Parts: sequence; C-alpha cells; structure tokens
Amino acid sequence: MANEISLSVSLALTRNSVLLANFLSGALSLNQAGSRLAQNIQSVLTTAVALQTGSIGTLGYVLVKSLDTSTNNKIYLLTTTGATSGAAFGELSAGEIACFKAGPGLTTPALIALSTATQAEVLCLEL
Repeated sequence: MANEISLSVSLALTRNSVLLANFLSGALSLNQAGSRLAQNIQSVLTTAVALQTGSIGTLGYVLVKSLDTSTNNKIYLLTTTGATSGAAFGELSAGEIACFKAGPGLTTPALIALSTATQAEVLCLEL
C-alpha cells in the first residue's frame, strides 16, 4: 500500500479580520515502510519522561498536543530523557500542538513540564 501517511500544515497571520500573511501551507502523502504506531495520553512531569513510542523501530513523525489548561505552564520537547533543562527543541503552551519528523539522532525524545505535572496527547508513527 502507498501513501499511508498524510500530513497537512498551514500557518497564517490574521489581524482585524485581514489576512496579513499566509506563511506556509502544504500537504504530503508518504509511504510507511514500517507498520507500527503509538497513540496515548501521556503524563508529563517536572522531570523528563520519555515519549511513549511503544515498539516503534524507526521513529518517524510525532504529533504532540498539550492537554494542559494553565496559562502559566509549558511543556518542553527534549532531545533525550537524560536532560532536565537546556536541551529543549520545542515548547507547547496550553492546548498547543506540534508536529515534527524525528531525525536519525533523535532516538529517545522526552517531555518535561515547566511548573506542574500535566498531560499530553501523543501520536508517533514508524517510518
């Protein structure tokens, strides 16, 4: 089967009901060589916790949504579970979503909460 993975992204800026810029938009259809995925609601603590990837061999696309409702808390995406600060490559505030493709060096990505434990919805796809 081909093109099992579909990804759509759009980023725009609207102010006072006027579209100022449509920075990016695009869609991809990709083949998945593997067959695994991991989808879960994950606890995010104030110490780094590994992204729950299940039995995925080669981590591919990752989608993370903050389920936090506090405007003062943030979730940081880390490059490794061994890091507790300084290794963040992404940040999510309450309700925000991030999608990225894991590079070959990103084998154990992790999440950490800034001030209080929270939850995130996570979808990981094997390539």
